[in-house]
Amino acid sequence: MDWHSTGSREELLILIGGWADVEVRGRSGRVRQIELRRNRCLFVPRQTWHRVVNRSRGTAHYLYVTGAAGQRAR
Repeated sequence: MDWHSTGSREELLILIGGWADVEVRGRSGRVRQIELRRNRCLFVPRQTWHRVVNRSRGTAHYLYVTGAAGQRAR
């Protein structure tokens, strides 16, 4: 997945198979690499630039859920 921003939404990435790296760009422009393995998740705050990278030889499967920041489910 290419670099993209969550904009005004929050995002939850859930890795359901394999492993992948999530690269997150901070406000300073510095990129932080976070490794996700199967059955792990990562919360991505609103207005955060990020991308998912599969550097393994296998297939990575993930699910992402987005929602409006600061709103509670009813």
